[in-house]
Order: sequence, then C-alpha cells, then structure tokens
Amino acid sequence: MSSFWDAGPPTRARNRKTVRGPSVRIQPITVLGAVLCLWVLYAMYRSAPKDQRKSTIRQKIKLAKMLIGALLALMAITYSMRGLGDSLDGKPHEPTFAERVITYFAR
Repeated sequence: MSSFWDAGPPTRARNRKTVRGPSVRIQPITVLGAVLCLWVLYAMYRSAPKDQRKSTIRQKIKLAKMLIGALLALMAITYSMRGLGDSLDGKPHEPTFAERVITYFAR
C-alpha cells in the first residue's frame, strides 16, 4: 500500500503497464516555504497592537479581490506548466474547462 508521500510513476510488470492514479508529490522546500510564510504571518498577527482599528468592509473586499487574483495567477501558472510538460513529453494536451476559463480571462 502506497502513501501520499511515496507515490511515484507507474511500474511495469511482465510487459504489462500497471496504471495508478496521478503521481502527486510535494517537494519538501515547498512545505518549508509555506510553513515559514504562515509562521511570519502569525508572528505579525501576534505582535500587532491590541487597540488598532478594525478593518472596514472596503478593506475586506480589497483583500478578497487580491486573494482571488493570486489564486487565478497560481492556477494559470500551474496549468501552463502542465501543458508545457505534456508538450515536452510529446503528448497532445487537451485543455480542461479551468484552463479554458483562465485563457479567456488572460486575454
């Protein structure tokens, strides 16, 4: 039984290809960077003065727009890298629905 961390490419057994699910692997440097980023945000939150103003609705909407924009940018980069990997492997790449939406917004 394989776990999330040791999922690898499919192996061949007796001239027969065994197919497993998609190979997902998180690099340790990615996890380290995410932990470091969250730790810095938490430290900034803890060191903030207790009597500071509450954020307004306008600030919350602005933050939500920024987060949605960052998510769309991350999705665009991820899908373009997936397409690049498929083209380097020589596989035809059929765009998914999400890729078509991102391509539409990128125009």
